[in-house]
This record gives sequence, structure tokens and C-alpha cells, in this order.
Amino acid sequence: MAKKKHEKQPSKPLRRTSPAKTRVASADESKEMLSEWWQDNGKYFIAGALIGIAVIGGWKGWDYYTETQAKQAAIEYRDMLSYLAIEDNEEAEQIFNAIREQYTATVYPVFASFTMAKFKVEQGQLEEAADDLRWITEHSPYDELKSLAWVRLARILLELDKKEEAYEIVLSYSFPRGVEELAAEIRGDYLVKEGEYGQAQSAYQSALSTSMVDDYNFIMMKVEQIGGKLGPPES
Repeated sequence: MAKKKHEKQPSKPLRRTSPAKTRVASADESKEMLSEWWQDNGKYFIAGALIGIAVIGGWKGWDYYTETQAKQAAIEYRDMLSYLAIEDNEEAEQIFNAIREQYTATVYPVFASFTMAKFKVEQGQLEEAADDLRWITEHSPYDELKSLAWVRLARILLELDKKEEAYEIVLSYSFPRGVEELAAEIRGDYLVKEGEYGQAQSAYQSALSTSMVDDYNFIMMKVEQIGGKLGPPES
């Protein structure tokens, strides 16, 4: 669960460059990097999805109506994925809206919102993707998935140059292990934009752990761009 620390509310991989110079990515490169960030961190979405599925499977007390709702929602969600695969955006959007309106007793509105947000990021529709993630933070009953939505929202806000709002999200909440590392990486990206390279390096170091060892090289490239050096991942 993303718990507030205080009461205030709040792709291409990077190429190696000379430590003495920091290259600013173009708008197109930035969108590609954001899309790849989603892809690279898919394991966290999958983990959250499995949590949601486990919750569904464990609710032995559901009545027949609720079980029927979940089965129908699963069918609708599958159809939405099919339309997204062929980029029939209009049909996918209609099903998406129906899932969120009609199947609120299931986890599928949250799944659908994550999926639609990812699709919109890939299409360069960042404002729309941010809206879908905000919906999750406001409506999801699953704390783990809500935490992931906050972090992905912060990433998009950073790309939209809404830096302060993005930074406050990742600074103001205490995220669970796995999601916290993603938040630390975003803090690092924000600090780079502000020219605070020393603090950024510390944030990037915090973004590493044994659970994210596969991301070491990617984060190392970010650190090399600002002339820094990473230590080994934390245990």
C-alpha cells in the first residue's frame, strides 16, 4: 500500500555518453523511453495482477451474481485486448468504458485501466494515459495495484514536464518493496532535470536492490550520463 509519509497531498535504452556532458533526449526519444520503461517494469504489473487474481480466487463467499460478473468481465477484458491488438481504438474504448461502469465488483476495471494506459503511452497520448492511472488511484480497492498506478502516473507526469507534481508523488508516499525502487528511479530522473546530479546518483543507488538486479545496467547508463558511478545493488 502506498501510505502517505505526511498529511500533505501531494525504447531505446540510454546511450553511453561522455560523463562531462548530459544529453537531453528529444521528444520522440522520450516517448520511446517511457514506453520501454513500462515494458521493462511489466513484471511489477504482472505481480500485482497475480495478487488481484489470487484475491478473486480466495473469496469463497462470493454469491452467484458476483461470480457471474467476474466471468463476464473477463470475457469483456479479453475482447478489449483483441481490439487493442488490431488497433481498433474505438471498439476497445467502448468496451473499456463498459468494464469500468458495469463490473465494479471485480478487479477487471483496474486491469483494463492499466492496459489502456499502457496502450495510450505507446500511442503518445500521455494526458489520456495519466487520466486512466488517476482513476486507479481513486477507485482501486487493491493497495498494491494502487501503489503501482501512483508510480506510473508520476513517470508520465515527469514526461509531461509536470515535474513538481511527479516529484511530490514519489516523495510523499511510502511504497511497498519493488514499487519503492521504481519511485526512487523517478526521483533520480527528476533531480537530473533539476541539475542536482549528486542527489540524483543517491536516488539511483536507492533504486537498486536484489529484486531489481536486471535493471542495473539501465540505471548505470543514467548515472554515467551525469558523471557518476554506482555501487552494487543493495541486498
